Amino acid sequence: MGFVKKSIKLLVSNGLLIFTLGVSSLSSKYEVKASELPLAQDSDDDKVVDINVMMIGDVLVHKPVYKSGIQSDGSLNYDHLFKNIQDDINASDIRIVNQETILGGMDMGFSSYPCFNSPQEIGDAEVKVGFNTILHATNHALDKGLPGIENTLNF
Repeated sequence: MGFVKKSIKLLVSNGLLIFTLGVSSLSSKYEVKASELPLAQDSDDDKVVDINVMMIGDVLVHKPVYKSGIQSDGSLNYDHLFKNIQDDINASDIRIVNQETILGGMDMGFSSYPCFNSPQEIGDAEVKVGFNTILHATNHALDKGLPGIENTLNF
């Protein structure tokens, strides 16, 4: 897993938040209603708002990763995966993680390359550490077919 942290300036104009974010050689334009952000207030006046964006990925869960969360009582916990970046996550306003593998859960049987299925407890750890955007649109989304996607969505 690697992470990218960018501090970007945003323009709030007529209640819309408009920003351009460049990561590596990709760049995208995003529009968000300013009222949806806790640090921006609706206003007809243009103003600049600082937003910190953090993105990590890919969380690609091979067998050693899902086995690393097995506790002595048989439960699963993956808080350790994000422990060393907790401060960076907390310092960001928009916290994105690319969850490369589906979180189909134990009922589908955990699996690794080439057809991944990961513990849903990894998603619990992502939310607990503070990620507010979790991406699942990856080349592994269909590794367990529609049932894998449905399990992930239901979770």
